[in-house]
Amino acid sequence: MSMLGKIMLVVNLLAAAGLFYFAAQDWAKRQETNGTVLRYRLTIDGMPVDPATTTGEADPDSIRISVTTPAGHTTETVTKKLLDAHFKDAASGSYGGSGAVASQIAEVKTVQDKITTELDTKPNEQAKVAFLCGSTNDKQAFVPGLLMKLAESFEERAAIRRLAFGTAAQMPANRELATVRLKRKFESVLKAPDPKSLDAEATRMKELKEKILAAPNDDVLKAELAKISAEGSPDYTRDDSDRRRRIAKLLMLVDPSAGWQKRVATIVGLQQYLTAIIDQTGRLEEMTRRAERSFEIDQNAFDEDYELLKRLALARDQRVIEQDRVNSGYTAQLTADIDVEAKRMVQLNAIKDEIAALTSEINADLKLQADVEKALFDVQKKVGDTLRGNLDLEKNLGQAEGK
Repeated sequence: MSMLGKIMLVVNLLAAAGLFYFAAQDWAKRQETNGTVLRYRLTIDGMPVDPATTTGEADPDSIRISVTTPAGHTTETVTKKLLDAHFKDAASGSYGGSGAVASQIAEVKTVQDKITTELDTKPNEQAKVAFLCGSTNDKQAFVPGLLMKLAESFEERAAIRRLAFGTAAQMPANRELATVRLKRKFESVLKAPDPKSLDAEATRMKELKEKILAAPNDDVLKAELAKISAEGSPDYTRDDSDRRRRIAKLLMLVDPSAGWQKRVATIVGLQQYLTAIIDQTGRLEEMTRRAERSFEIDQNAFDEDYELLKRLALARDQRVIEQDRVNSGYTAQLTADIDVEAKRMVQLNAIKDEIAALTSEINADLKLQADVEKALFDVQKKVGDTLRGNLDLEKNLGQAEGK
C-alpha cells in the first residue's frame, strides 16, 4: 500500500472513531433526554394503574411500564435505575411499600395487606372497631379511625361514628360492618371500571330524587337516600379517570404524614394528586357546612327547649316560693298550735285533777247517801211491819166486835 493509501486509511479510521464517538454522545444525550421526559411524564401522570402485561423475554434491568411521551411515543420499558431515582425521596409511610413500584394497583394491594395485617393484630373486637371507626380517649374526645379518614360525605361519617359506639355484645356486628366498608373501599379501585353499573345507579338515584321532589315530606324516601349516601362511594368506578381519582384519594387519606403524601404524589402523579386534593377539599367543605348546619339546628332546638324549660323553671320557682311562704305560715301556725296544745294539756291535767277530786268527793257522798237510804229503808220497813201489825189487830178487833 502506498504512503498516500496508508495516510487515507488512518484518516478514515480517525473519522470513523470520531463518528462513533459523536454517535455515542448523541445516544447518551438522547437517553438522558428520554429519561428526563419519562420522569416528567411519570411526575405529571403518575405510574400506570394496572401492571404491564409481560411478553417475551424479561430484561432483569428493566421494568415493563407503558408511558406515552408528549410527542406521542410510547415507551414500553423503564430501567430500574430510572425508577429508583424517581422514587428516591418517596417515603414508605405507615402502610405503603418501599422503593419503586411498577403500578398504582401494586401499591394499593400493599396498603390493603398492611392494613389487614394490623387489623388482625388487634386483641379484641372493641380494639378492631376503634382502629377502623374510632373511639374516645381519656379526655372523652373522639379519636377518628381509619374509615373516618376515608369518609367522603357527612352521612358516611355519621354512620361510621355510630359504629364506633355500642355495647360489648354489639361490637362483633359493628366490626363486621366496618370491615365490609373497608373492603369496599379497596375492591372498588382494584376492579376494572364498570360504566353499566354506574348508569343503573344513576338511574336509581334520579328516580329516588324525583320521588322526593314529588313528596318532600316523605321521611321514608329521605331515609333511603340518606342510607345510600351513608354507604359511601359505590364498589366500582365509572371509567379510568374516575379510577385514578379514587386511587389517589384512597392512598392520600390513609396516612397524613408528609413523607407518605410525597410518595402518593409520586405514584399517582401531581395532576391526579391535585385533583384528589381539590375533590376532597370540596367534600370536606360540604361536610363542614353540613356539620355547621347541624350545629345550628341543634342550637336552635336547644334554644327553644331552653326557653321553654326556663319559663317552666321560673313558673315552678314561683310556685316553690309560694309553697315556701305557705309552708312558713303552716310552720308558724304549727308552732302556735303546739304552744296552745301545751297550755291546753296543762289545763286538761288540772281539770282531770279537779274531776278526780270531785269524783272522790261524790263517791264519798254517794256512799254516805247509800248508808242513809239504807237506814231510812230499815226504818220504813219497821214502820211497814208496824202498820201490818196494826191492820191485823184492827181486823181482829172488828171480828171481835161483830160477834
